[in-house]
Amino acid sequence: MLVSIVSVFYNRENVVDISVKSLIKQTYRNVEIILCDDGSSDDTFKKLKAYESLDDRIRVIHHQNVGFTNAIRKAVDTANGELIAIHGSGDYSYPERIQKQANYLSENPSVGVVGCLFEREDLILNRKVIVERSKSDDVLNSICVSHGEVMFRKDVYNAAGGYRAFFHFSQDRDLWLRMSLSSKLDFVPEVLYTAFTRNDGVTGNAYKRAIQLFFAEMAKQMYEMRRQVGWDFIDKFGNNAWVFKKKSKRLGKELMKHSLWTFRQGYAEEAGRILCLAKDESKAVPIRMAVLLVFLLSKFENGPDYLSRILDFKRKLLK
Repeated sequence: MLVSIVSVFYNRENVVDISVKSLIKQTYRNVEIILCDDGSSDDTFKKLKAYESLDDRIRVIHHQNVGFTNAIRKAVDTANGELIAIHGSGDYSYPERIQKQANYLSENPSVGVVGCLFEREDLILNRKVIVERSKSDDVLNSICVSHGEVMFRKDVYNAAGGYRAFFHFSQDRDLWLRMSLSSKLDFVPEVLYTAFTRNDGVTGNAYKRAIQLFFAEMAKQMYEMRRQVGWDFIDKFGNNAWVFKKKSKRLGKELMKHSLWTFRQGYAEEAGRILCLAKDESKAVPIRMAVLLVFLLSKFENGPDYLSRILDFKRKLLK
C-alpha cells in the first residue's frame, strides 16, 4: 500500500534537515512525502524545496499562511496514499516507524488509526521522557495516539469529515474522536518517534496550551453530542459554535493542573490568568489550587516578599 507522509512546516528552517532526512531513510519504500510550507517568512520553503530534487518521492507544497489546520487539510487532500502518516515538523521518525505502522494496519482491518510509543525531548527543560500508552475503550478520557506519530486510513478520515477549520488547536483530538465512532484506535507498543518540545510550539507556551485545553474540551462536548443526536453544533454553525459550549468541571481541573505547571516554571502572572479561567469553569477549583500553590511555592522560594506575593495572589483567586 502507498503511504503518504504529510508534514507541515512554518518558520522552522533550523529543523528541516533532521526531520526530512528521517523520512527519506524509512525502511518502507512505497511512500510519497508531502512537505507543506505554510507561508514561512524565513528560509523554510527554500530548504524544503532543495529536497525535492534529491528524492523523487518528495513533493513540496507552498502557499500563503493559512494556519496549521487548513494547511494540513489541504496537504492530506492532495495525498494519493491509502494510508496517511503525519509527521510533526522538526520531529524525528525512527527508520522502521512507517513499516511497522503500515504492517499493523494491514494485519488489523478493524483499526483505522494507529500510533506508537514515543520519546518526548523537552528542549526547554532539558529532559527526556518515554510517553507510554494504554489501551482503553474510553476514548473521551484516554486516547492512545497523538498527532506527530499517527497513521490512519484515508477512507476512514474522509468518512469522518477530515480536519475541521474550527479547531485552531486540538484539531487532532476532534478528528480522533469522530474517527473513533466508526473505527478502532490502537498503537504499536514500540518507541518509533521522537517529539521535541520547543518554545514556538503549543506544548512549550503556557497561553497556547491553555487555549488548546479549551479546544480539547469543545471537541469532547461535540463528540458527546454526536453520540447522542448524530451531529454537533460545529456542523451547523461553524465558528459560532462557541456560544453553545457548556461550563465544564473537567476543563476546570485541566486548567488548574496547567496553572500549577506554569507556576512551577516560574511564570506567576501567566499562572494567575490561567487560574482565573479555571475559576470561571468551576467555582471549586481556585480554593484547592491556592492551597496547592502556597505549599508548592514554599518549597521553591523563601522570604517575606515572596510570601506576600503568594497571599496577594490567593486573595485575588478568592474574590
